[in-house]
Amino acid sequence: MRRKGFRRIYGTAREGLEGFWARFGGIPINDKKIMVSGFKYTEMVVDLAPLPNAITVENGAYVILRLEGDWDQPGILEVSATRPVRDPGEHAVQSTHVVTE
Repeated sequence: MRRKGFRRIYGTAREGLEGFWARFGGIPINDKKIMVSGFKYTEMVVDLAPLPNAITVENGAYVILRLEGDWDQPGILEVSATRPVRDPGEHAVQSTHVVTE
């Protein structure tokens, strides 16, 4: 998540397990609770510092859209970008309308 540049993670901790998630930086949000299937959960956040090589918009679409976790390797979209540009009308479906009365 830090590599993707996320600065905040939202999650829930089942009541009684908040301390476990606190070990990873989890902080309860103002004692907010939700009920799911008969159990209470505490809403929590983790604040993160992005990594120096975090993926940002400035990296461009080809990097952002690479296979999850494999951002340092060229992806399939970069390979397809080497193909010749096609005519936008190529393989377009032509419709014909016949009006009868």
